[in-house]
Amino acid sequence: MKSHKAKDEFEKLLFAQDDHAFPLVMVNTMLRFYNSVRVDDCILENEGDMLLFQWGTYDWGQGRWFRLNITRQIIPQHAEDDDDEIFQLSATAKFHPSAELDALGFGNQWCSSLDELADFFAFIATTAAIQRLHTEPCAEVEIEYSCAG
Repeated sequence: MKSHKAKDEFEKLLFAQDDHAFPLVMVNTMLRFYNSVRVDDCILENEGDMLLFQWGTYDWGQGRWFRLNITRQIIPQHAEDDDDEIFQLSATAKFHPSAELDALGFGNQWCSSLDELADFFAFIATTAAIQRLHTEPCAEVEIEYSCAG
């Protein structure tokens, strides 16, 4: 797959599932996508294709939301020395904020290679955020593909 097709390909996988609004389904779909679909125009060995899991309550200009996010960061080969060409495919489960969700805190974890994928999933499975929300449908699923550089 070419990097510019990442969003379309991921959305096909995610939205084909009736339960796509459940955080664990969203996360598992991104992990399967990362494990099975290579990006042709990046160098995997040079951290050109990584994953980031993050959670917390934030207000990024759209009001306060508790966000549980899985992001695939892709750096095309031609952009190795240019931070302006770092792209992120981001899947976010948004929940209305509450004191209970605020108590889950915030955090993140990177996965920089396929070799780390099993440990990365184990980390995600042990977070309080995913343990609390894995079977609760979110208020909104947001999928974005944008330049992060």
